[in-house]
Amino acid sequence: MSVRTRPSTRMWIPRDNPAVYKALVALQRVSSAGVDAEIGELISMRVSQLNGCAYCLHMHAGTRWPRRSTRTSC
Repeated sequence: MSVRTRPSTRMWIPRDNPAVYKALVALQRVSSAGVDAEIGELISMRVSQLNGCAYCLHMHAGTRWPRRSTRTSC
């Protein structure tokens, strides 16, 4: 099993390479055509986890998924 190394600094894609960011957004729009929005976001979050991209994971998990209380009301 190989060990993946991570860069010591994180890049902010929209600032560091806006052309790549625009291409990623366009690709996501095309690839998600016909997929339920909630399932599409879950897929995007999992891909972000597998890629080790904290920026993308934060973006997909941020405001799209409201925090639910773990308490149950009686």
